[in-house]
Amino acid sequence: MEQSSFSMTKQPNEQWLPGDPTCDPYKTSSTISIDPSDPKSSDPRILYQLLIGLVAPRPIAFVSTISADGTKNLAPFSFFNMFGSAPPTFVVGFASGRGTSKDSCQNILDTKECTINIISDWFVEAANWCSITAPPGYSEWPSSGLHETPSRGVRPPCVSESAASFECKYVSHHDVTSSIYGVVTATLIILEGTQIHIKESIMTNDKKSIDFGKLRPVSRLAGTTYGITTEGFSLPRINFDDANVQEALRLLPE
Repeated sequence: MEQSSFSMTKQPNEQWLPGDPTCDPYKTSSTISIDPSDPKSSDPRILYQLLIGLVAPRPIAFVSTISADGTKNLAPFSFFNMFGSAPPTFVVGFASGRGTSKDSCQNILDTKECTINIISDWFVEAANWCSITAPPGYSEWPSSGLHETPSRGVRPPCVSESAASFECKYVSHHDVTSSIYGVVTATLIILEGTQIHIKESIMTNDKKSIDFGKLRPVSRLAGTTYGITTEGFSLPRINFDDANVQEALRLLPE
């Protein structure tokens, strides 16, 4: 079995105690404030670059859909996250420019189903290829070199090369309208995971959690920069009723 390449490091400040001052390396830095609703103070292109650089890293949903007329579509989206586990609930955000809808978004709205596939580093180039600016109705599958695995409960296939895939059903959506342009600039779609497929090789021995060193999930940073999660540290959850926590709180200055 392949060796895990995930390493655990120490937390940044092991000596920190409740009430301790934190080290702010930019304490004396000046601050820029931006009003995104004021076109005179914010260039939309620059604002986009700043936002994707600040809200990072972001997991990537590799979304497989089928259009109403039967055309298969495959594309990555980094405005994505999980928002619940019972049932599994995901949100994918589709930026739509100034009123134009992406194929994946429209396909989900039309057919009410898709699959979300997790991207790992061993096929990231193929996944990136699927972000090609192709005309509507173009299928990325044939040129990507990726393979289909039939789903159990939805029509769109899963990506065989992905170590984890979710079959999803549409729950609801929300259109975001720009106050500057007066058109829909993004659509958020809430999806429920109805089937989860995980390759056992990326799971821990007890099959209760994921080995990140084997999954090697790819995340989006900013521009054309991506990351791979291969390192982490542990921070315990704080229990208010714990005796040590209560003692630390008692020692705080009045």
